[in-house]
Amino acid sequence: MTDKYYCESCDRRVDSHVEERTMEFPVRNEPVTITGDVRICNECEGECFDEQLDEVLLQKAYDVYRHLHGIMTPSQIRLTREKFGLSQRNLAKLLGWGEVTITRYETGSLPDHAHNTMLSSLENTQFVDDLFKRSGDKLPLTARVKLQERLNDLKSGLKPDLTFDLPIQTFPIGPLTGFIRFSKDTLKNMILYFASEGNGVLKTKLLKLLWYADFKHYQLHTVSISGTVYARLPHGPAPDDYQDLLAELTLNQEITEEEVNVGGYQGYQITALVGPDLTTLPETAILVLEAVYKHFENVGSAAIKEISHQELGYIETEHCKPISYEYADSLKVDIDIEISE
Repeated sequence: MTDKYYCESCDRRVDSHVEERTMEFPVRNEPVTITGDVRICNECEGECFDEQLDEVLLQKAYDVYRHLHGIMTPSQIRLTREKFGLSQRNLAKLLGWGEVTITRYETGSLPDHAHNTMLSSLENTQFVDDLFKRSGDKLPLTARVKLQERLNDLKSGLKPDLTFDLPIQTFPIGPLTGFIRFSKDTLKNMILYFASEGNGVLKTKLLKLLWYADFKHYQLHTVSISGTVYARLPHGPAPDDYQDLLAELTLNQEITEEEVNVGGYQGYQITALVGPDLTTLPETAILVLEAVYKHFENVGSAAIKEISHQELGYIETEHCKPISYEYADSLKVDIDIEISE
């Protein structure tokens, strides 16, 4: 039985098919011509609503608009930020922007022209050095020291050592951390665990597995595994500033992140090059990791994203805001875990 999709013309869910079409897509009141897959109603030949295909079309239109107007891509913004060892939150502080602004731009939103000019200027080391002298006092001490070292290396022509300090640990211990202190090492080993199973895992699925593992452990034991703060992002819950840790693991040759085509969609496959150190985790955490992996073993990336979108914590949390672990008791997914007495 095939899934039915909503057709606005027929005003109901209908059988449909996918075909390639060329169309004009409005971006900031400017028509942009793109070609891509569209879901078509079998009855009236009108377009059906398909969140995944529509998102792909939107990003294609954004890419064309970026090219026409010289706007930085999400990957360019991330790589520029990572060159200076800055987290998303600390870059926002340095620029005097809101905390979620960089997150939105790195997950596909279009910067306005003023913000794009500022982001493009970050590719100039001297500009960042001047910005640091003016606004560096807004950063935490460890971030200031790291940025100064990075600037010194870059101005000396040295290749800096790219490591990142996730700002998640700056959150006070409480319902956003699962009532334990954030441990980057624990989160790293959780990533390596899921990425070492099978032939690796798509990034979108990996982020949901981490969320379900931490929240399921909290549901059972009133504390999370890693203390990670998870944000409500467009593709589902994800660790706050997760790109920083993935970049560090990639640079340290602990994982690979490879762009792949899955069913006509572009995704990123995360594969572990080293195994996780499970000796650092309590037995309760290992049991949860095993159960979460087994539960979702045959669930695809798109499916687990949709499942996570139905969770109350995701529904009731504002865009780009942290999801409280107090929603763990309302998880709809029933993951069987045997708890030894």
